[in-house]
Amino acid sequence: MKVDPSGNEIWGTLLGGPTADQGTALAVDANGNVVLTGSTDGQFPTTPGAAIESSTSAKVFAAKVAADGSKFLYSTYLPESLAASSAIAVDAAGSAYIVGKTSAGHAFVLKLSADGSSIQYNVTLAGSGADTAIAIAVDPAGNAFVAGQTTSPDFPITPGAFQQQLKGSQNGFLVKLDPSGSVLASTYFGGSGSDNPSSIAVDCAGNIDLAGSTSSLDLPTT
Repeated sequence: MKVDPSGNEIWGTLLGGPTADQGTALAVDANGNVVLTGSTDGQFPTTPGAAIESSTSAKVFAAKVAADGSKFLYSTYLPESLAASSAIAVDAAGSAYIVGKTSAGHAFVLKLSADGSSIQYNVTLAGSGADTAIAIAVDPAGNAFVAGQTTSPDFPITPGAFQQQLKGSQNGFLVKLDPSGSVLASTYFGGSGSDNPSSIAVDCAGNIDLAGSTSSLDLPTT
């Protein structure tokens, strides 16, 4: 649904099939189109030329709705290996970046082309424990910044990272990927308790803002 600054509905539409479908996150591109992701139990309506037009067991979808709500610019399944999506962002070119959890219990980051016709990368971020990507932001250069939580003592951390070891039962993580999906930087963030990032943003200078909750009395502070 789109509403005006006073909260009055401008347009609203349904999206789904005959079974249960749920939207989990949305973003708006430079042209005002709405890009969204969510979960489905099957028989989800897709558009011709979509990255994945049909599937018997896919659980996650992505779609783009025109700015005036008049039509779907694309609607596609995402790979069957994905269990749930949690956040979406869009870059200046209109490509969508979706994060969440795979069926194997690990974090994923997926980049979808602006027209929904191709998956440009699908990266799994995984250790030996449970990993979930929760939030994503994209800078003007197309670098993706992903925040999530992990119980993996061997989560892929890059040399020289801020925090190189898991300190508690569950720490947050922060990962930066370049436009092709290669990991540029990766770090844990947390203390001896449980740490749960929930939101991330990147400013025009490249500074990263991360927010969430913690039970760690020794969370690193300044």
